[in-house]
Amino acid sequence: MDVKVSSAGTLAVDGAPASPQSLRAAARRGADLSGHQSRSLRSDSLVGVDLVFAMTPRHLLALRTEHGRELNAALMTDYLPADHVLHGGAVSDPFGGSEEEYEEVARLLEQCVTHILDRLAEC
Repeated sequence: MDVKVSSAGTLAVDGAPASPQSLRAAARRGADLSGHQSRSLRSDSLVGVDLVFAMTPRHLLALRTEHGRELNAALMTDYLPADHVLHGGAVSDPFGGSEEEYEEVARLLEQCVTHILDRLAEC
């Protein structure tokens, strides 16, 4: 599968590094976020994008309101199995939280990404 992934936040501060907790959660999964810098979402960054994933229903509404209702966007959790307790729900932002809160979010995102890739592979 030829996939390009990028990240931007609806309220992100441009240029901020990943938090220490995020760095550690990613490292435990073999990913290096040391070069990551946050960036805020702008309409021009959505040009040519096939699919956008939001973390919360509020983010999804903001995406569609500010960047066009025709935008192909979904919640990350929409791809979890229908019987999953968090299907269609929000991915919480662990910012300022404990190491365990970051780990919980990392586990949830792993599940979401696995299901997203499985679904995309079917297309």
